[in-house]
Amino acid sequence: MKEIIHLQVGSSGNNVGTDFWQTICEEHSISPEGQYVGTSDLDLECLDVYFNEVCAGNYQLRAVLVDLDPRTIDNIRASPHGVLFNNDNYIIGNKYDCGYTRFSNNFAHGFYTQGNLIDEQVLEAIRKEAEKSETLQGFQLTHSTGGGTGSGVAINILQELDVDYNKCIKQSFSLLPDISEGNLDPLHAYNAIFSLSFMADLLDMTMLIQNRQLYNICFQNLRMASPSYSDMNSLISSCMSGISSGSRYPGELNASLRKICTNLVCFPRLHFFTLSGSPFQAQKSDLNKKCSPRLNQLGDPRNFLLNCNPNIGKLFTAFAFFRGSWGQDSINYQIQDISNRSPGTVAEWLPNWISYSCCSTPGISQEPSATFLGNYSGLSEIVRAHCAQFMKYFKKKAFIRKYIEDGLCEFNFIEAESNCCDLISEYESYAMADVEDEDEFDSDFEF
Repeated sequence: MKEIIHLQVGSSGNNVGTDFWQTICEEHSISPEGQYVGTSDLDLECLDVYFNEVCAGNYQLRAVLVDLDPRTIDNIRASPHGVLFNNDNYIIGNKYDCGYTRFSNNFAHGFYTQGNLIDEQVLEAIRKEAEKSETLQGFQLTHSTGGGTGSGVAINILQELDVDYNKCIKQSFSLLPDISEGNLDPLHAYNAIFSLSFMADLLDMTMLIQNRQLYNICFQNLRMASPSYSDMNSLISSCMSGISSGSRYPGELNASLRKICTNLVCFPRLHFFTLSGSPFQAQKSDLNKKCSPRLNQLGDPRNFLLNCNPNIGKLFTAFAFFRGSWGQDSINYQIQDISNRSPGTVAEWLPNWISYSCCSTPGISQEPSATFLGNYSGLSEIVRAHCAQFMKYFKKKAFIRKYIEDGLCEFNFIEAESNCCDLISEYESYAMADVEDEDEFDSDFEF
């Protein structure tokens, strides 16, 4: 099996990651004590992707947990699944150095002040996990771009991984701050742009998520009166489980991280995707209810985990992950249906724009399900909105003192915003390209 090392950084990243591990343990019949309690030989064969066998019949998660606030890590350690994590892989910052102040929640504090203090400890934990792997295929990161730890520390780790494991695929599930109401906390605005600026060059795949959109799915689609963070995290973990199913279980068409990356990323920096799934079941109590998947929801923006309008710009590529008892004819019909519903939004110069994988092993609900990844140029509008919020505060030099005290300078602010503007320009230029541009592109090369 090709192993995946999971990294969860910051409070939000650890909460999402912990919910993901609960889902994976249930699917693979691993008890909270780390013992295999299933009866399927198939489950045992597939455990190597995310689990290390520490002794006969006992397993630990291949995960590294990082947070500067020890309270989050302490809560996980004390939870029923806390013993599943290797004790050496709990990386905690010095609470006396961090402080619990609002101004510690900045990118520079995590990237320089605290990131440099714990990076060796983090890399040592990653190295040990990599040495236990026979064929390491990549890394998986959960974090929030708005927090100081989720932005600064996570980027610090990604820079080191880019040097030491540059051949491995690196993907992230990244929570973006919500800007639907037009106003954003200055620190979140700065942190998000610094994160996006680095992520464009350090990651191979990035799945963008917003809490507001998760709340809307729970409240409007699932008719939940008062959705909790646990309910919203369950939406993310179900999508993460669907994406990784091709690596964990055999199927007619498996999908490793590299295959997904190859089919989705048509240009190196344009690797930001939106997620959707069907059917969504946010509550664990809903898992015993039969809920048939509606594939027309996959391309529906109301089902996206990101507030993205698919009608803006073009759809470059897409990937659908099918789980459960799907027949080939049914899959072909659904793929054709997705194609027919996107005639004007698909880039004309990408004829084979949609790929799919099929895993016969269903999820916890035992019902057929599907997950969808879309590479939309309309994601540039989200980056543009964050840039606008960033410049709104930076023009007034608001709250930049703490960033400068922690190691950044004003030029770093300008550079980060410029890099994100370049990303927007790349999205727009490729979205406006057509088939006739191919001749012009070819004429630029001389042999």
